[in-house]
Amino acid sequence: MFVMNSVEGKVWPLASRGVEKDIHPAIIEILRASIELGRPYGISYINMLLRGVEDTKWLKPNHVGSAVYGALRDMPREAVTRTFHYMVDEGLMAASNPTFGTFTITDKGHAFLEKPTAVFVQGSYLKVSGREGFMYQRLRAFRAAVAEDQKEAQYQVFSDYTMDRIVMRNPESAKQLAMIPGFNDFKLEAFGEKLLAIIQEGLREHKDVAARRFQYFNSRPDHQYVKKLVEQGKPFIEISKSMTFEYKKIEGILFDLAYTKEVDIVKWIETQVHGKLLFRATEFFRKTKTRDIHTARETLQSDQVTMHLCRLYVKVMDECKEMVAKAG
Repeated sequence: MFVMNSVEGKVWPLASRGVEKDIHPAIIEILRASIELGRPYGISYINMLLRGVEDTKWLKPNHVGSAVYGALRDMPREAVTRTFHYMVDEGLMAASNPTFGTFTITDKGHAFLEKPTAVFVQGSYLKVSGREGFMYQRLRAFRAAVAEDQKEAQYQVFSDYTMDRIVMRNPESAKQLAMIPGFNDFKLEAFGEKLLAIIQEGLREHKDVAARRFQYFNSRPDHQYVKKLVEQGKPFIEISKSMTFEYKKIEGILFDLAYTKEVDIVKWIETQVHGKLLFRATEFFRKTKTRDIHTARETLQSDQVTMHLCRLYVKVMDECKEMVAKAG
């Protein structure tokens, strides 16, 4: 099993409480694609190839008919991209041209293909957080403006791979920006200072939005009423009856409270559901894509209220805590 530290100091740690993801199947397909392509390509091209994009005008005809076309069709784009970053950090792929973001398989990558092993990373590292979404919007707009001003292609300003690294690293100084693959002294001189300002502005704006969301939830009477009942240890069904709200709506309010850290929803749920059932339900909801309550009831032979609580537990543990951690 691989556990890796990035060359830039970013840690891809193992997760706790069962939210880790085994990415070795995706690693295998990326390595296979690199061999199939025959020469270095960028992650964006490999991503489109593996996910089998319908708009094939971006792909070469012979690649569309290759064995790796659509091999990761069900994997989100950002998850494929983050897996690729992991592979570069681990030395399975290496830059052939850091400026243009093209990569090729390494000897270590070939060795991995011959004897693959499980590779676990936190699920949150395979997703784009709200903060990162903010940054991507600003960086894409900045890159387009610089490309138009300098009369060159956007990838010549900086590649998608370089943009990913900026988003993941949040450089605060010219020295830190210089450590991002694809940057050089000319780019630092030409637009490094302005880029750093945009990064800091984006971070401030995201924090402002998060603060406004927090204030919004704090001001809502329904959220504060639910918070009071949870703090009193009232059961889920009693909260729902006292408000005449549907279970799904109560579940949403509880998730909001967990996100804003208004109340410890995890601890409250653990007092409401028997440990063995909670464990079984957690495993069920993490394995299923739909997270359908009806299916969960039939599979686990339990009641509707308990299944809502168990589904909420998984959402808070996996989704909500990841968002809070990455937003920080």
